[in-house]
Amino acid sequence: MRDAKRRGRGVQIVHLGLIVAWVLALNPEAMAKGMTLHLAQEWRRARHRARWRSPSPQQRDLLREAARYAMRAAADCSAAHEQELRRRLNYSSFELVTLKADGAKVWLLREVSRARHGGGLYAFRCGAARPWLLQAPHAFFDVGSGLLVRKLFMESGARAAFWNTVHRYRALPGERREDRVHPADVAHQFGSLFHAVTMGAATASTKDAPLKVIQVHGSDLSRERFDVVVSYGQRRPLAAALGVALGPSLGRVAVYGRDMHRLGGTTNVQGIALRRAGVGHFLHLELSRPAREILKKRRKKRAGLISALAGPWP
Repeated sequence: MRDAKRRGRGVQIVHLGLIVAWVLALNPEAMAKGMTLHLAQEWRRARHRARWRSPSPQQRDLLREAARYAMRAAADCSAAHEQELRRRLNYSSFELVTLKADGAKVWLLREVSRARHGGGLYAFRCGAARPWLLQAPHAFFDVGSGLLVRKLFMESGARAAFWNTVHRYRALPGERREDRVHPADVAHQFGSLFHAVTMGAATASTKDAPLKVIQVHGSDLSRERFDVVVSYGQRRPLAAALGVALGPSLGRVAVYGRDMHRLGGTTNVQGIALRRAGVGHFLHLELSRPAREILKKRRKKRAGLISALAGPWP
């Protein structure tokens, strides 16, 4: 009888293991560990029941200055710096959360639960870091870009990573993609908090270590037979050398202005503002769906991408 019970328990455990494996297979992100998983959970929290509301000028100013401070203070993330950053977030409807995992520490600026208005989610790596800012401004629409930025953030040692938290085409009731104005499209709105935080972070960089702002987007490139379009957000084809470096990791690379004349990010407000202010460098990566899938699944491909991005540009 006891042996039969043991066998029964063994069967139950096997069944439970199969169920867990099946769930993980359906949701690859559930297999993520450590900081990447924490960031995924925080992004889901930030977008949960978020309803778009355009920010006030005061809120934009507060977040811009908080981001500038966070970029400068993140080198050590001391208790005093943390206290000061919390003070700077007063009246901004954002709060500071400290995440620790995988031997890493990250400051996270997120909207408070009572005021989730699509203001975005902003991570700053504590300690030594590359002067990089990775961004997924269309994490809902450009499927997979948010997860890819999370993985690249942790694996590259980038200083910061930003995500949007409301779909770019769902800010207003009845909003359609064909409409001329989309308030929640943070890559095309100078008045968004996402843009304010980007500029705060960029203006904290120095001439010796200018910030590289790398935006990951997604589009259907099957008709053009390319896997990626690389651009500095300008009409001139300045990314030729970088395009060659990206090829081994991303496949067929189109340099905007030379190989393709669309999807170059020329109307992207972060790129425009960075050039006007003369701070940092802007890179626009438009990835095909297959390219995004390969990068999400294969760490070696992501390592190749990181290596290429670490080279000289623009």
